[in-house]
Amino acid sequence: MLKAILTDASSDGGLIDELSQKQYAAQALNYSIWPVIKTILNPQEIDLTAYMNGELEEIPPTYVLDENATYDGEVATIKQWTRDRIAWVDENLAQIRELPDYELMLIVFGTN
Repeated sequence: MLKAILTDASSDGGLIDELSQKQYAAQALNYSIWPVIKTILNPQEIDLTAYMNGELEEIPPTYVLDENATYDGEVATIKQWTRDRIAWVDENLAQIRELPDYELMLIVFGTN
């Protein structure tokens, strides 16, 4: 059931497209005031080095958006990511089912 919902949502004309169109004017105003779609967010927090194979190596930030990025392009990216994730789950579901039983605990802070 979840697969069908996500497949439908990520299809052309699906829920992702529908919701993106509802906020189209808002995103245009947002990016005209805060032009962040083509920039690194919080660049002072990016650690460009990592300790790998016994040596420090520089790693490019993975969340730098393409300089040609657009709102429509980002919508297309999330739709494709959703389709890719569905395919990954389908391909790996058998392995997931073979995992041993475990207990999951959800902790929500700020509640009584």
